[in-house]
Amino acid sequence: MAWLTATLYKQWAGISGTEQDTQITQAAAAAQQEIEKYCQRQFELQTHIEYQRLANCQYHILLRNYPIDTIFEIAKDTSPAFRFKIEEGYNSVGCKIGSDSMVLYLQSVEGDNTETLSFMSHPTLQNLAETLSQPPYNASVEWVNTDLADISSQRLKESLLVADVMTDYFTVSVYNPIQPGEITLDVDNGIIKLWRRLSPGTVRIRYSAGYSSIPSELLQIGYDLIKMYLDKQSLNTLVQSERIGDYSYTNREGGSTAYEILPKDIQGRLNKWKRWIV
Repeated sequence: MAWLTATLYKQWAGISGTEQDTQITQAAAAAQQEIEKYCQRQFELQTHIEYQRLANCQYHILLRNYPIDTIFEIAKDTSPAFRFKIEEGYNSVGCKIGSDSMVLYLQSVEGDNTETLSFMSHPTLQNLAETLSQPPYNASVEWVNTDLADISSQRLKESLLVADVMTDYFTVSVYNPIQPGEITLDVDNGIIKLWRRLSPGTVRIRYSAGYSSIPSELLQIGYDLIKMYLDKQSLNTLVQSERIGDYSYTNREGGSTAYEILPKDIQGRLNKWKRWIV
């Protein structure tokens, strides 16, 4: 998402014309990309899904993005919820669970087809199971744990499902949540503190983090970097066009975009925003 835009830069720089809009837009996108790459975090408020490997005796989870706005879910390990098999009308069936949908890959004599069941339209596992059991899929659905029927589809484990070689059933599993009372948050630094030791394994965190309003100091660094890019771009264009007699200058760096590694002074100003431990 863009928080460093051509519109903001033009307001800051007092530019009213549109002649440079393309160059400014490109420079703004490059500046934001380089800033976030150097800082190893994203700054605008948005939702993230993050997977981290939990080591033995680890009591802290260091998120990649902060400040933390909301922790929607922290989950570890999985439990099977239901299994299904599409038996009629298809030669082969594949299934992939993504962050926001279940995707079915269906092959029949009439050709291949891909069907997407979004979690927005199917907010619970019960909704997914009901759709699978109805036309055009007519799947056989068997619940492994009926207590999970009303669980949010967002808790499904993201994976490419493999059907059981003996029964052709796909098993759908969900992550087991860590309860809110088992954690405390260091919101400003993006740290989740665990109150009990968990066994080693993968932890899935769905959360929102970032600034609803980008700090002015960070914006100023962005404006200065855009200006540097534009000034260098103009200089490169000028050098490329200069000629003396039959001789011409060629821009050693090649091209006129002039986007490069952050200069030391910009790096120094960004260090307070940098995620040192990821």
